Amino acid sequence: TNNSAFPPLPEAIARSSLGLALGEVRSSLGLRSTGPPKRPLRRADVQPAEFHVIETKQDLLCSDWEEYILRFDRSTRSAGFSVSAASRLQLALSEMADNAILHSESPFAALVGYQVMGGISQFCVVDVGIGVLRSLTQCPDYAHLRIHAEAIKAALQDGTTRRGAGRGGFGFRRVFKALTSQWGELRFRSGEGCIAMDGQDLDSNRGVESYPPCLPGFQVSVCCKTNCRKSLQPNT
Repeated sequence: TNNSAFPPLPEAIARSSLGLALGEVRSSLGLRSTGPPKRPLRRADVQPAEFHVIETKQDLLCSDWEEYILRFDRSTRSAGFSVSAASRLQLALSEMADNAILHSESPFAALVGYQVMGGISQFCVVDVGIGVLRSLTQCPDYAHLRIHAEAIKAALQDGTTRRGAGRGGFGFRRVFKALTSQWGELRFRSGEGCIAMDGQDLDSNRGVESYPPCLPGFQVSVCCKTNCRKSLQPNT
């Protein structure tokens, strides 16, 4: 059964290759929260879609995670990306996974997923933790923030962290770098706020705001392409 904090997926998506990959992992954020955990692949074969669960910082140091991001790298290259572009995307995925563990305070493990197809590589990192607004307003420097969209925009700036302005950051610059020159699209969602950004204009375009139904935590989705054709952006 699915005890997810998220709405159930439509039947067509649940039965797709992406849905089948999601069904392989046991996670309160996925299609099932009971049954056996995902079977380790123990290889670095190309995969069209794959999900992975991380619970602690230590999980990001284990061989299962190392093999997972290696498969993402190879799968991205198989979709037509250069070695350097695939490497940037792999680093961006790792940065967002690390960010989820460090900042989310989630009662559940974070869920990481990717999907590749001809000329497209996309990934998401999902948690149902405290969200960006609550995380930042723990610090007096950001006590003025009132809505989730404002908090997301603040988090996108270099040097923004709940420890105080200029004391680090959420690591989004690496994600922005991965998007540049790859016709990338990036979507941040937290609470009832959502910011969508175009990787070709990161310095001047601070994102398009929207206000979808409220979801707990923080969700990041990234989609990059080898050319400028329109992609299917994941709605995480």
